[in-house]
Amino acid sequence: MRRLLILIALLCLAIPATSQTRVQEKASTTTTVTLASPSTIGNTMIFFVSSSTNGTETVKLGTQTALPLGACTSPVVSSLHECAYHIDSISVASTSVTCTSCGTFNYIAAIEWSGTNGSPTVDYATGCAEGSTFSATCQTNNVNAILGLQYSPGYSSEGVSFGMTCSGSSGNPTFSNLTSTGFDLANTGSNPVGWGTSSGTSQTSMKPTIACGTASGIVVGVLGSGATQQLTSSVGQVCDSVQKTSGSAILTCNIQNIGDPVFAQAWCFTACTVSTLTLGAQNFVCPAGGTSLSSIDTGQFFSCYILASTSSGSQTVTFTPGGTPSEWQVSVQDVSLSNQNTLSFDTSAIDTGCATGCTYGTYPGTSPTGPTITTPSITPSTTGELLVHFIITQHHVTGPGGSWACYSYQIISTDVQSCQTVTTVNQASWISNSLSGATTADATVLDNNDPFQSGILAFKYTSTAGGSVLRHRAWVIQ
Repeated sequence: MRRLLILIALLCLAIPATSQTRVQEKASTTTTVTLASPSTIGNTMIFFVSSSTNGTETVKLGTQTALPLGACTSPVVSSLHECAYHIDSISVASTSVTCTSCGTFNYIAAIEWSGTNGSPTVDYATGCAEGSTFSATCQTNNVNAILGLQYSPGYSSEGVSFGMTCSGSSGNPTFSNLTSTGFDLANTGSNPVGWGTSSGTSQTSMKPTIACGTASGIVVGVLGSGATQQLTSSVGQVCDSVQKTSGSAILTCNIQNIGDPVFAQAWCFTACTVSTLTLGAQNFVCPAGGTSLSSIDTGQFFSCYILASTSSGSQTVTFTPGGTPSEWQVSVQDVSLSNQNTLSFDTSAIDTGCATGCTYGTYPGTSPTGPTITTPSITPSTTGELLVHFIITQHHVTGPGGSWACYSYQIISTDVQSCQTVTTVNQASWISNSLSGATTADATVLDNNDPFQSGILAFKYTSTAGGSVLRHRAWVIQ
């Protein structure tokens, strides 16, 4: 008992998590930035560069070279990529930030943080790019439903930095679930650079105004000293192929980080096998529990995954069906994991009972939104898992509901600025952290009694931080 009481006392005396403080920020449309004050030894610096060089530039604070954070975004604004860099622990007191070999240059920004954790310092980077005619770095089904850059913090206290490139000129951005927020528009041609401090598990975001136009961006979180882990992820880039009638469905997707999980949904009409489904040289895994029936009404789908990508940046996805289908297509989602976190396949659930028609006009929902499909139901083995849902119908899926989220496809010219793939109108959606117990599908369709097939895959997060989610240690005194 004495040892237990001493342990409890030590835990109570442990240093609590401290919030990061933004020390200073400066952005410039030239390749040289002069900070207002010399950088502080031991602090952390996050940099954003918007240029044509796609991560081959060199970024320095004084004589100290910054390191890249994952891949740069796809160039949806002219030839400009958004790239992130970091210095975990500043070793030089300098006011000089430089970018060399920067190609066609848009802007550079530097954000200095104090009160960071040390090891690890950066949680993770995620981002996305949408080639639309309106501001939609990541956006939902409705044309003007801008989500902006979204980020789920993997630790209880983080300093979150945002960098964005706009084709237009954004007004003041808005923030969600962040305190001590701020932004810089004046030195970046109205491309918003922003920051704020997160606490807890809520998803954060920076949202530009509609005048931003076509947009791309990256968001990075740095850990506060003593922060505790909360396993999560953020979906970044989503992409889809055109509907094919010959050859292979081939598309290019941007993978943010090496090690990202990547999900793919292959569809064909009326039936096929998966002859080839690859991301670069990696083969997707298609579990039996994620494969639907062949149907003359809906076709057939295969929900597949790669748990850790071995490459980042622009990657080619290839789907070649086996058999003799008349049409086929593939859609893909890239997921960025929080730091010290791995993902494993847990379980699946599928509803194929309505592949050739059902009577479900009594489901919730009425015209013009149509009824809601609420099957299948899935019960993951642990609370807080990543769920991925895919649904196909004979007619149209019009959107997810409940806690399910989706992003618009904006990759190919025929995309129609919605969460549904072009022509087939199939839909993928996700929940980053499931609640305890069962979770049901929630997808709105256009028509009553529309034949459909619906499947959910569940993936379990596991900490790699030495088996503990605490960022401090305690000792037992004998």
